[in-house]
Amino acid sequence: MTEEIQDGIYFRMPEEKYLAEDRLSKSGIKKMRISPADYWAESPFNPARKKRDTDALIVGSAYHCAILEPDRFAETYVRELDKSEMPAGTLFTGGEMKEWLKENGLKQTGSVKEQADRIAEADPSQPVWQTALTEWQASIKPGQIAISPDLYDTLIMDMERVHSIPAIHSLLSGGAAEVSVFWTDENGIKMKARFDYLKNDCWIELKTFANPAGKNLNQCLLDAIRYNRYYIDAAAYMEAAEAIRSGSLDVMGEAADGEREIVAAIKQRASELD
Repeated sequence: MTEEIQDGIYFRMPEEKYLAEDRLSKSGIKKMRISPADYWAESPFNPARKKRDTDALIVGSAYHCAILEPDRFAETYVRELDKSEMPAGTLFTGGEMKEWLKENGLKQTGSVKEQADRIAEADPSQPVWQTALTEWQASIKPGQIAISPDLYDTLIMDMERVHSIPAIHSLLSGGAAEVSVFWTDENGIKMKARFDYLKNDCWIELKTFANPAGKNLNQCLLDAIRYNRYYIDAAAYMEAAEAIRSGSLDVMGEAADGEREIVAAIKQRASELD
């Protein structure tokens, strides 16, 4: 049984821990508006509910980290080694290594690692995939997450594009990312929300959208808001921000001085956050 999270403001809470907490969120409200059965199907009350796609969760977390926390992205995620970027003449398969060993009059038996080590000892300049992969794996720091080269390169490109726009870079600076807030509303309902980015005067929610039909951009955005019911998201975040501003919630767990200053500034505000 997981430990119950107390009402409060949490910085750097793992997303899995936030999701596991049994409280009503914007996602739960959307499901409840469809039907109680839809809400129950994906709630902790359903013993047969499907777990979230781990790969999709990693992609989503990596994208948020790249856009909202570029510095942490560089520390947390690493680019997987790409076979296509290995130099010409690289030995990739066991058969290729055995053939090379045979041509150079060397022993061909043993494990893949033993064969690779034998080649490296005989000719350090000969590129071998197994050797390069072993060295790359050894370079990964504890806790780092490897993602595919295509995804990594796309995230870097999007990160640079977004932060090259002064107005957006300003919005995504001077605040805190992935801030989890737990509170009890006026009806006694246990609530939760997780701000993508929280500042002392506003909150920012990062969304992506597609436009396969080639609609006018404004129409596409309006349709995305209606279809995905983002107005419910906005209401939930506004309520969470007001719970902070009311002064009834404290910072729980570890928090940097700058993060505590954001909360203090919100509590001193005379009006709602933007």
